[in-house]
Amino acid sequence: MILSIPDKQRIVSEVREIARVAVSAVLADPSGLKNNELVELRQESRKKNVYIRVIRNSLLSKIVHETSFECLKDFFSGPTLIGFSVREASDVARLFQDFSKLHENFKIKVAVFEKNIIDASHIDILSSLPTYLEGITRLIFFIKESTIVKLIRVLSLIAEQKK
Repeated sequence: MILSIPDKQRIVSEVREIARVAVSAVLADPSGLKNNELVELRQESRKKNVYIRVIRNSLLSKIVHETSFECLKDFFSGPTLIGFSVREASDVARLFQDFSKLHENFKIKVAVFEKNIIDASHIDILSSLPTYLEGITRLIFFIKESTIVKLIRVLSLIAEQKK
């Protein structure tokens, strides 16, 4: 499909706004996917608040310029699908990893989190990060457990001193 210059500028500005607020990004090769599989991926991405788009590499270079995802420029080759996580860092990695397990033609290229490149073979590192709620829950549980253990220890020391 041939895009006019205003259309290209609109795409660049739209996706750049997403990239500015995104927490992480993952690149994948969608070339082996059928149209209905790509529609399925888009539906899942909407449910998980992940922004995905198939974009030309020349436009992607302009989009990531002067963003935290500029380190991705070296990986723009061939067909490229980019996904951005806006809320949780692990959302797009989980989505792409789960999708690649069901569709072997879908190949993850690379991910970026906090300006660090994560190779496709280590995408599980990013996908296993806890969500905000999971992190808060773990922290509360840890504080609760450590407080109870300390209280029991203090009470047992007091009981031993009275003997």
